[in-house]
Amino acid sequence: VELFIRRIEHRAETQDSDHRPIPFHVAVDFNSVAKHPDYPQVLRRIRDLTAKPSWQFAYFASDQFWSVAHGGATFEILCEWVDSNQKEKVVGAAHILEKAGNNFVFGNPEFVSQILEWAAAIDEECYRDVFSFLHSSATSGSKSGPVGGPMPRDVEIREKASLLTKRFQGQPKVRAFYESLLKTAEWSIRRDREEFEETFGND
Repeated sequence: VELFIRRIEHRAETQDSDHRPIPFHVAVDFNSVAKHPDYPQVLRRIRDLTAKPSWQFAYFASDQFWSVAHGGATFEILCEWVDSNQKEKVVGAAHILEKAGNNFVFGNPEFVSQILEWAAAIDEECYRDVFSFLHSSATSGSKSGPVGGPMPRDVEIREKASLLTKRFQGQPKVRAFYESLLKTAEWSIRRDREEFEETFGND
């Protein structure tokens, strides 16, 4: 882990676009780090690295965080920022969560609810930034599916977001987030259908 931290720092210092701090294929068992007694401190160090001014730190250190993150300690370390009531740290936690994986906001709705509510309590800008990073975590990345049909990923988002929109009916800020994901999925499904009909409708 220390090696990759130094590689991230090197990338930020040199601005060398040809240098990738974390290779796409790494023969390292990062899960073993979770068994080390200093594991929480390791996560904190990587988390704190994302707050440094250069964009490279936030981008690559977030990748590193999720390569190492494992178990409940992950939430504890991020909650330290979420519970800080400091705008920069709350947004910073959401920035890290942007790379948590497409299913994170559906698999951890209570955590999502917590960070959205905390952000809204700080100010509207903080809420919008957190909203945006969490939304991106669910919708970014490539999609594939059968020709002429909706993308399975869009269908999955629509179904899960619909359930969570109802679940958080009494929390407007959280409901609005899942409702946005629902509408995004519905728009994507409708767009794909219209594009298919325009292309093959006369065949």
